[in-house]
Amino acid sequence: MKVIERPELKTIAVGCVVCGKKTRSHVLERPDYEEIDIVIEDGHLEEYQGRSTQTDEKPEIYTTYERLTDPVCMCHGCWVAKKETAVKTLMSKKGNWLESPGTNMKRINVFLESWLYYNFNKGLEPDIKASIKEVRMALKGEVQ
Repeated sequence: MKVIERPELKTIAVGCVVCGKKTRSHVLERPDYEEIDIVIEDGHLEEYQGRSTQTDEKPEIYTTYERLTDPVCMCHGCWVAKKETAVKTLMSKKGNWLESPGTNMKRINVFLESWLYYNFNKGLEPDIKASIKEVRMALKGEVQ
């Protein structure tokens, strides 16, 4: 059993993790698929085949996929509200985080992981991008 992700496929519409509305706007977690190999050997009767045919050819292998988990999605309205809250948190806490990144290391890590999970990097203003970069650099400087 081989479990894979298939990013080339469109995601099915599922309920938003916040409000429950059907959506596929912001995919937070992609579904997992199981790769299944089906071997069709010659000499076996097909469903509507009249007689068996024997050949010395290799068996045919078909690969199919079965979805194991559903995706985790958030509707755009909830995503925008969550992004605004995250930006407000960043702007209010940034000064304290930059002053003492060692003391706030856990809070900064949780914030940055959440920022990446919700993929808030899309369409950011330059000042917010710079603030995120400052916080990351302060954290890196403290870790090294």
